[in-house]
Amino acid sequence: MAEMRAHEIEGLLRSMAMAPLSPESVRRALESHRELLAERDELEKLLHRLLPAWVECRQVLNELTRQLEPEP
Repeated sequence: MAEMRAHEIEGLLRSMAMAPLSPESVRRALESHRELLAERDELEKLLHRLLPAWVECRQVLNELTRQLEPEP
């Protein structure tokens, strides 16, 4: 998981508005941003792998619904 979380980055942004950040704080923020982007990419890949299964699942659920609905 990323070293810094969104609330920590927001805190840094507020601090930056008052005074410049140290080079170390900027480095940590950029590294955390890179880690978050990498995590997001991995999640997107996993979700993309799920898509065909979810489409099939939805089709099966729709068919089950049609078959289990009481006739008028």
